[in-house]
Amino acid sequence: MKKCIRCGRMVPDDTKVCESCAFDFDEYEKYKHLYVTEEDPIVPEEQQSSLVDNPILCFIFGIISFILMALFLFHPNIVVIYLLGVFVFAFLAYVFSVKLAKVKLIPFQVVGKWLANIAVSVSIFKLVFFLIRSIIK
Repeated sequence: MKKCIRCGRMVPDDTKVCESCAFDFDEYEKYKHLYVTEEDPIVPEEQQSSLVDNPILCFIFGIISFILMALFLFHPNIVVIYLLGVFVFAFLAYVFSVKLAKVKLIPFQVVGKWLANIAVSVSIFKLVFFLIRSIIK
């Protein structure tokens, strides 16, 4: 005997459709992998808030590094400070992207990490371009 997932009644093992609620066991088995949901990581009570803080901080640091990258690209003055800011905030975004997070907030972590990746890549590209251009002149 097995338990129907929808109504909770006990039905014989060879039943394909529940007689009470018409739940289709074969179809459920076919698409079972789609119904599986990940659970939030288990951490001590005092660290529960970090599951929310880590992805949000990663996202914020990714945005800040992206903004500093734009300033580094288009602002003619104080570019060293902007460049250092890009690398510092991208590093912070990377640090918070590997920490545990609530499952529903993981997309924020992913977006923050991608923004940091883009910021670092474009900044390195501009730095190399500037160095090559200054060597050629």
